[in-house]
Amino acid sequence: MRVENYTHFGGTHYESANLKNLMAWAGAANPLTGQPFTEAECMGIAGGIAAGYQWCPSIPGYDIGSGVSVIALVKRYSTNGAWYRDFFSRLGIAVDVRETGGAKAALANLREPLEQGRPVVAWCSPTRVCPIASWNATCGMYSVVVHSLDEAAAKASYGDHAATSHTIPLDDLMWSRNRVCSLKNRTLSFAPPKALTAAAVKKAYEAGIRECASDFAKPKLGTFNLPGLEEWTKLIANAKNKRGWLAAFPGGRIYWALRDAYDGIETAGTGGGLMRHAYADFLSGAATALKKPVLAECAANYRALAKNWSDFADQLLPDKVKPFARTKRLLRQRATAYTGKGDKAMKDIATNAAELSDLNERLVREFPWDEALTTQHLEACGQALRGLLYTEQQAAALLGKAL
Repeated sequence: MRVENYTHFGGTHYESANLKNLMAWAGAANPLTGQPFTEAECMGIAGGIAAGYQWCPSIPGYDIGSGVSVIALVKRYSTNGAWYRDFFSRLGIAVDVRETGGAKAALANLREPLEQGRPVVAWCSPTRVCPIASWNATCGMYSVVVHSLDEAAAKASYGDHAATSHTIPLDDLMWSRNRVCSLKNRTLSFAPPKALTAAAVKKAYEAGIRECASDFAKPKLGTFNLPGLEEWTKLIANAKNKRGWLAAFPGGRIYWALRDAYDGIETAGTGGGLMRHAYADFLSGAATALKKPVLAECAANYRALAKNWSDFADQLLPDKVKPFARTKRLLRQRATAYTGKGDKAMKDIATNAAELSDLNERLVREFPWDEALTTQHLEACGQALRGLLYTEQQAAALLGKAL
């Protein structure tokens, strides 16, 4: 079973890329532009951005990262599928969402839409599915668009934000889908809608902006937005609090936190600048469509914040320390290879992963700074982070008054 006309792949972030590619498959153009929906438009309608921080203290023990996550998207770690549900609901597109704890039903829920010629969003773990996904970027949760299933050959093909489709053993996909119990083997499918109206898309823009502003003002998930960013300012150079970086990441282990924070801001599907570039693009278009000049001002704020976040990410891993510069270069190369070449870049991605692993082992063992220099560095980063928090709060306040 193959969705013959599913030929749209690639993007920046897997969730917003999946929405963009699904809408392209459905032939659902944006009536406000006369063009296919962009990834930025999909992200804005789905709910937009956030600015949060999370640390999971158990992760370092598994040697898969620091457990530090810098959160760029609203609802990023919701387990109920709200990112997709809200996007389609706001555009008036009916969806078929199914959940099950059983393996047979999970496979049937994947098979049935494909038999009807519809691609299927499948929730899963990134393990065995995305070779560049890190825990800090996904919190162990992922989603793909399955467009082909060959049960005789026991293979499945799917897309995410890579430039090409992927084909893996069906058992691997089913294992990954069942890996996170709270995702309940969820699937989502929909039929191509009738032509969308300009009025419907304008309402969807407004709903997405309102949710983004509301979550900045009163986040549903607490530290997954501005309260988390504020908490980070208090922890980044803290040696007394057990969650403080100087206490939680002694010696060379601080490299894990610095690397993962950089990745979360710049290279983990954000397009750089904690996704502020994309959101600024959305707001610029919304300002024209909704005839709200204040949204253009909001867009300018977030475009400036994108640069501020990128500058902060570079401050975390300064280029003057050669292994830090190498880390950033490898992370950028990994992201670019995946989104630019997809499966054609797998050998390069494997080589890249090996180099990152070698750097990790070496820097944990032979970190270039002593405790005093590390403390000095983190205090300077903390000062910059407090400036970012203030600017984010000001930008969010204006966004909250825009509609």
